[in-house]
Amino acid sequence: MNPLGTLVSVPVISLLLLGSAMNTGDAVAAYIAKSDTVSCVDTLRATDTITAVVKMSVRHQDSTGKLPADFEGLFAQEFRSRFKPPAQLPLSVMFGDPPCDRDKNVCSGATPMVHVVAYAVVASDGTIQHLGVLSPSLNTELADSVRSALIGMSKANMVPFFQTEKTLPLTIIVNSEDSPDSVPPVRRLFRARLPRYALQFRHAQMAENSPRPRYPAPAERAAVGDTLKFQFTILPDGRVAPQSVDVLRAHYREFLVTMGDALSKSVFQPAKLGACPVAEWVTQTYQFAMRPTGR
Repeated sequence: MNPLGTLVSVPVISLLLLGSAMNTGDAVAAYIAKSDTVSCVDTLRATDTITAVVKMSVRHQDSTGKLPADFEGLFAQEFRSRFKPPAQLPLSVMFGDPPCDRDKNVCSGATPMVHVVAYAVVASDGTIQHLGVLSPSLNTELADSVRSALIGMSKANMVPFFQTEKTLPLTIIVNSEDSPDSVPPVRRLFRARLPRYALQFRHAQMAENSPRPRYPAPAERAAVGDTLKFQFTILPDGRVAPQSVDVLRAHYREFLVTMGDALSKSVFQPAKLGACPVAEWVTQTYQFAMRPTGR
């Protein structure tokens, strides 16, 4: 018997575990409070502005799983009838525009991103049994609108009916698309104007003095390792925004809690747009492996 507890559902359970392991909002709240003042990015001049559509997508959490026919369209239709576009849409998290030089860790420019992710377990009676919402782009009002619309669907038992399983684990993504005509009308939520900057964009990097995550004692005793993959937003001051942390891969609770604690203390070299520190959404992989012992 494995002495460590495996994660049955990474997205749903990881949200609960990380919530207890990380400071769940003080860093973001402080950053948003500062956004009312003029920031370095506000002094930059955009090269141009694009009109993007903010759309929603619905998929099975298991990459090999399939949703019933027409499920995404029916889900989007019910969602749109309850969704309220945000009155304000802060644009502070940047995404590098091509061409990019991976060796030098830079891109030729950047555009702000709009991105909210919801993880839900829905039941065949039209309700949502578990729900967690992440905001990688730090759009708090948009995330609240997404959560409110999903809760409204659940209360009205209006999640589309399905017979394939008792429950369906769903990933619901609300993000910007700069080719509006490629998005079916039923999945379009609202339009947004996004500035584009033709300034060198340098990606965030781990600071040299950042502490290493500790190896969980139970895992060390059991000689067990793990590989964890995260996505999260690094703020302009180098800290990790707790409400942005998404777990893409993990097997054991002990490692997940350890990484939640480590990320809450990590400090990165923030991304830079020109000379301005900016927020960036990144993907990081962490590997825990036992060192072989000599005999």
